[in-house]
Amino acid sequence: AMGAMGPVLQPGDKEDALGRILDARHPSGALLGADSSQRPSPVESLLRYTSLVKQIHPEKCMDGRAQQAFNRASRGYDALCAMDSGFDLTWDSKSGTASAGRTHWWESKSLADIQTFLEFRSAALNALYTEIAPNLGAPGMASLDHLNTLIEHAQRTCEHLDRKEGIPRSRFWHVKSRPKRSAQESAMHFVDLLCHLRGMHCFCLLQGKQFVHVADLHAASPLAKLSTLIQQSLQHAKSNEELQQKLAAGNQEDDEEDDDVDPLDKFMASLEEEVQHEAMEPEKRRKCDATDAQNMTEGNGKSGSKGHSEEELLHGTGKEAEHSAVSAHKGLGKTVHLTAEAADAEKRAAASALLAEEGKACAQRDLQNHLLGDLASDDESEKSDAE
Repeated sequence: AMGAMGPVLQPGDKEDALGRILDARHPSGALLGADSSQRPSPVESLLRYTSLVKQIHPEKCMDGRAQQAFNRASRGYDALCAMDSGFDLTWDSKSGTASAGRTHWWESKSLADIQTFLEFRSAALNALYTEIAPNLGAPGMASLDHLNTLIEHAQRTCEHLDRKEGIPRSRFWHVKSRPKRSAQESAMHFVDLLCHLRGMHCFCLLQGKQFVHVADLHAASPLAKLSTLIQQSLQHAKSNEELQQKLAAGNQEDDEEDDDVDPLDKFMASLEEEVQHEAMEPEKRRKCDATDAQNMTEGNGKSGSKGHSEEELLHGTGKEAEHSAVSAHKGLGKTVHLTAEAADAEKRAAASALLAEEGKACAQRDLQNHLLGDLASDDESEKSDAE
């Protein structure tokens, strides 16, 4: 009867996939076999891991070792991904238990969720590693520096969201010194970052948005548009760099002249210039009004003397004198009003100068506090890296 049912697999048997995974001494061994140290390509690793998940996931396999083997195979695949990204991680050949809390994308996931996640990773791998990485730097294409700019942004996003969730430091966080990577390694690291944000935080980096439901995430960045979204992000990084270069070239002469000038002093000088300009405006208006009044008087005198008798001229002259007296009286009132306006402008200028001095002092204090905060943050990061 036993022979009709077929042999019963035991730990250590050649056909025992769970046993081979648990006995693996290398990350690749968890996917290819216990004694295998050959490192597969990123595409081969993903295909092998996807095939294993369908066999050993606890929802599919009733063996008591399934959960441990699944965790171990997932850790092995993650280690291979890290190596493909240019990291040299130590792999614990005896680790097969899940970590405390949700710190990896494969933990607390159903088989359907993992399969959906792996479909996204396959599409991202094909777009970045197979299509984009070989063409970086080609005419009209983004360069490796543009991809590294996106990587740095993704790392900062990962660190921010991980800290909020209490997830410990990992290779996905930003570091001060940018390591030198090849185009393929940078492409693989960006794939890892996209998958981490998507799997752990339901966040689409290409759309710059976090979603509450996975269905909304899939609708916002469907697999069919993934390659286009990545290309658009790279072109956006390229456009930003070109714009910054143009601005830097346009301001190069000013920067050379003002190398020794404090930017804050330069800003305060511009404020003082505006205040002085505002104080001079009433005086300019007073002079213009006086000139207009004089021109009007001269014009009236000339027009009144043409083609009239002596009596009309005398009568007209009397009217002009009366008009001039009224105008002079009005002009005096205008002068008094403008003088008061000038005094108010001087008061406003003094008040603006006082506020400007206070603003400068506050800005200097904020700058000092910001620098001290950065130093403290750098010390904390160095301590964490050392640990």
